[in-house]
Amino acid sequence: MLMKSSAKYLIMLLVLVLSIGPLTYFFSSKPKQITLNNTSQTPLFLTLSGNVTVKVEKVYPYLSYVGVSMLNDESFVRDWIDSLNYSENYSLKVMLNPYGNGYRYEIMIPLKNESDALWLGFKLYHRLNTFFATDYYPLIKATATLPESFSIGNKTIHAFNKSAIVLLVYSRKQGEQVEIACDNFLINQNNTLVRDVGLCVDNFKGLFSYGLPLLDYLNNYDSFNETIELNVSEIESYNAVMQADGEFNLSQEYDFSYDEQENTTYVNLKASSLDELRIQEENLSELGFSVKEEFKVGLARAPNFVLHSGKKYPLVSILKIKVKLGVDESLGVKQVKAKFGTLFDEVISVDTY
Repeated sequence: MLMKSSAKYLIMLLVLVLSIGPLTYFFSSKPKQITLNNTSQTPLFLTLSGNVTVKVEKVYPYLSYVGVSMLNDESFVRDWIDSLNYSENYSLKVMLNPYGNGYRYEIMIPLKNESDALWLGFKLYHRLNTFFATDYYPLIKATATLPESFSIGNKTIHAFNKSAIVLLVYSRKQGEQVEIACDNFLINQNNTLVRDVGLCVDNFKGLFSYGLPLLDYLNNYDSFNETIELNVSEIESYNAVMQADGEFNLSQEYDFSYDEQENTTYVNLKASSLDELRIQEENLSELGFSVKEEFKVGLARAPNFVLHSGKKYPLVSILKIKVKLGVDESLGVKQVKAKFGTLFDEVISVDTY
């Protein structure tokens, strides 16, 4: 009986000794530390911004024009759009400018043909640009194909047939190569685009004037000569051209040029009054210059249109026309010969002679 009790206590003591290790884990003041791997990891995706040259694939069939004006005059803008006689199916929204002062005008015109965007966009810009305080061009929306690979900073991006939605100047065409600016290139760790890009904007490269490339400008520019009646009502300046033999190095206050073939220096003078012009002439005469020509520049209000070969050409953006007069010639109604430069049958310049 004593042996059985001794064996029983011995077994209990053995179990107690073996359990000391696991129990000290729970009751120790310093729990066991678990070591983690602190190695930094590269982000799975990265968003970049930059410029890229793309090929325009598809142009959406509408033209949009957004501008800001200090005037709240919806009827004025609507009358100009209606005067184009293109379509009654357009939208015009006028609201307070959410980004600053003035009123925001949003124009949307469906296109009957893709080629209409060129002349329609020009006429919208030409007729409304002086009304808007912001110098924005009419835009078209398009899809464009990205190149297989391109660089942004020090990274080479792989596109793999991805495309972009772009807002382009109205004169851009399908198949054209255009530089655009994007701020949402989403790439993975292999520098590969993971989705199509949108919305990107035209970078305005290769434009000459009025939002037109040089070739489009030249192909659609025309001119004609007409004699028109103008009422010269004010004087802009008194002018003279003086000349002297040899080459002169005059101060920067003078507008001068040297004709090497004639060995003559010419100076163009401009003054706000005849007395002021005479003082300038006297100063140059002391250096050996003589008066070649004297005249004054008068200003006349431009007509609304000019008639040429039975066709009316509107003068939309030209408010006043300069007329060359003799120094002693009086103001009033004049018959003036003028050269009119046109784009898409609208006058953009008037030169009198």
